[in-house]
Amino acid sequence: MIRFLFLTFLFPVSALALDLPEGWRYPTKKELSDDYRVHFSVELVKATGDYNGDSKIDAALILVSTEFQGDGLFIHLSNPNGYSWLRLNIDNWDKTYPDKGYIYSGLNMGIDTLSVQDTKKIIQRSIQRFESDPPKDKTITTESLSYFRLESAGSLFYWSKSENKFIRYWYSD
Repeated sequence: MIRFLFLTFLFPVSALALDLPEGWRYPTKKELSDDYRVHFSVELVKATGDYNGDSKIDAALILVSTEFQGDGLFIHLSNPNGYSWLRLNIDNWDKTYPDKGYIYSGLNMGIDTLSVQDTKKIIQRSIQRFESDPPKDKTITTESLSYFRLESAGSLFYWSKSENKFIRYWYSD
C-alpha cells in the first residue's frame, strides 16, 4: 500500500507514457476529481506489482473507452517478448443500460496491489464469513490486484501458474 501511495503522488497516470490499447485513454482530471475520489484523496486508477511472478514490474490501469460509455481494467503485463496489454474487465454502460439514457459519469472502481499474505487473508476471511468457495488454484505465489468499489464488494485478480492466466476471485468486505 505504501508503494501505491508513493507512486500515486510521485506522478500522474499519464506519466506512465505507455502506448495504450486502441480505443482506450487515460482518465481526465475531471473524471478523477468527482466527490467519490476527492473524499478518499487517493487516485485509485493505477497500481504496479509483479503480478505474474517473473520478477518484472507490471502496471495495472483503469482506462476510459473512446468508443463507448465505459471503462476497463487492463494490465501491461511482462512476457518473454517484452510487455503486452491484457484486458481483465470491461464495464460498457451502453450495453448494460440500452435505451435508458444513461450518461457515463466517471470512474467508480479502484485498484490496489496486494501482497501474497494479504491476498490469502482476504480469501480466508471471505471463505469463513460468507462460505464462498476457495480458489481452485490454492498456490498463490504472486502479488494480486484488488479491483473494488469503495464501501462495497470487490474482486481479486491473481496469477495462476497452473493455468497460465489471471483468475478472478470475488470477495466482500
